[in-house]
Amino acid sequence: MQAHELFRYFRLPELVDFRQYVRTLPTNTLMGFGAFAALTTFWYATRPRALKPPCDLAMQSVEVPGSDGARRSTLLDSDEPLVYFYEDVRTLYEGFQRGIQVSSKHRPESSGSQLPVSSCNFCRASRPAHRSHRLWSMVKALLKSHTACFMESHTSISSVQALTFPA
Repeated sequence: MQAHELFRYFRLPELVDFRQYVRTLPTNTLMGFGAFAALTTFWYATRPRALKPPCDLAMQSVEVPGSDGARRSTLLDSDEPLVYFYEDVRTLYEGFQRGIQVSSKHRPESSGSQLPVSSCNFCRASRPAHRSHRLWSMVKALLKSHTACFMESHTSISSVQALTFPA
């Protein structure tokens, strides 16, 4: 095939040919094309825009001068290390309590899930906090008893050693 034959084979239809093709289509098909074009245009005009990142994504951290390779976030204002994020949160437990307070401000009192049997299982926001508090109390009690038991056994061993090997 030569070039002019390819152009003739792949030529765009003229407007008269296109009109003839459109006239043969049923009205429902034309309405569907129009509706699809309108919905696509509406979606394109109102689609959610991407959020602009707070910093350059290629340079998210910078080297702290005089720190032998340590880096800090570009979102921080100074080279000082970040000790805590919130003024009222210094420990993990305080962070947990702050999370409960913040979530109770922005959510209703109870949150739940729908089970397949179509019964709702609701629990208050304070229920997981109460359970975790009880769990932590149990861990502390176990650690305390384990430490006391260890100290007892360690003391008895040292007293046996003192009796066995007089100084």
